[in-house]
Amino acid sequence: MKKMSLYSCLFDNAESYYLFNTETLMKAKISYTLYQTLKDGNFEGIDSNLLKILEEKKFIVEEERQYDFFNKMEIETNRLNYDSNNMTLFLMPTIGCNFCCPYCFEGKKENVSMNEKTIKNIIRFLNDSSAKELSLHWYGGEPLLRFDLMKEIYEGITKETSLELVSNSIITNGYLINDNVLDFFKSTNMDKIQITLDGEKATHDKKRHLKKDFEGTFDQIISNIKLLSKLLPQSHIYVRVNIDKKNYKEFVNIYHFLHNDCDFNNNIYVYPAVIKVYDKLGEKLVQNCFSSEELFDLFDYYKKNGCEVVFFPKAHKHTCSICNLYTYTIGPSGEIYKCPEDANQPGKIIGNVNSDTIDNEPLLLEYINGSSQFKRQECKNCHCFPLCYGGCGKQYLRDKYAHGKINYCHPLKDMDALKKAFLDDIKHSDKSVSSNLQFEIY
Repeated sequence: MKKMSLYSCLFDNAESYYLFNTETLMKAKISYTLYQTLKDGNFEGIDSNLLKILEEKKFIVEEERQYDFFNKMEIETNRLNYDSNNMTLFLMPTIGCNFCCPYCFEGKKENVSMNEKTIKNIIRFLNDSSAKELSLHWYGGEPLLRFDLMKEIYEGITKETSLELVSNSIITNGYLINDNVLDFFKSTNMDKIQITLDGEKATHDKKRHLKKDFEGTFDQIISNIKLLSKLLPQSHIYVRVNIDKKNYKEFVNIYHFLHNDCDFNNNIYVYPAVIKVYDKLGEKLVQNCFSSEELFDLFDYYKKNGCEVVFFPKAHKHTCSICNLYTYTIGPSGEIYKCPEDANQPGKIIGNVNSDTIDNEPLLLEYINGSSQFKRQECKNCHCFPLCYGGCGKQYLRDKYAHGKINYCHPLKDMDALKKAFLDDIKHSDKSVSSNLQFEIY
């Protein structure tokens, strides 16, 4: 028996009718007759040639094949999650930072940096693994605060292990970049560099100021972004702009300024990191945040002001660090976490490279197995699954233990939001159908 795919969505607007598939991202304009036929689920009247096309494009599937995509993705995800040939490490040379941002997890925690024993045991940890390839991410604290340790660790990995370094990236506040750092980035093929701004100069400097004298940091960071773009043309520089309801308009000026004045090699990517409300009841967060329902209007505002931001869905197949057996975050005392966001939380430590112990097996098992999107019936039956892939596993677990209070789902799970995004995406197209039982693909 034939059925509409789980991932096929029907939309109508001003006497125009559309068909969209979230698995293939295929879009089509259809006739009213076909729209009603598909909506009713009675496909007997559809021309055989058209029916064949609808099946080829996965708009219509055999009932027993409804879950083919979900099942295939489970196999592929498990293959990636348990692939011992590939390891991903987030390394924190120090928990210390030269900034004192009010929202940072570091807070008043003790300033700890890696010692020689920990560095030696990280190298041993890598050599004891069966990994052949390594993706390396420098994390903190502010990793460049201990640039000396970064160089020492990198040298140890490249000289004392046989691992192929397939990716080398850093999350930094961008303030401490100098000639020596630039030379290191260049010689080590630092392919991704993420730097955060909190708005334009006045807004940014109120939040992201130096710890020692509360001096603003905006001007120095912008100067360093220019240097990165100019001197490291092969690197991708991601400028994350934290957005809430107080500073969202500032993104427009930052976006255009960075692209027009700082982007010497077309390697700067400016994007809004929208601080969202995850709590379904709207409870709490430091900033005045956006809800999922407000995101479309926010992105529409940015597009109308010349910013190339994407709200319309793209396929989002990924594996999360907490589910991946060979992804770890290693803190400055050698402590091991599964998620970078768990750093500096003693209850989230699962082991230590200095002691070869698993200290929190229940958390490790829950992260790897309990957070799996493939064990959730709501994901299996959701039209949005190909777009979000189940979302953040940690948010799902938070929701599980908060009895449904945490909103971990993608905003486009809401069919009205998806319709808005779809219509916005196709509004500049003028497709038409020539007969009642035909459609045209975008």
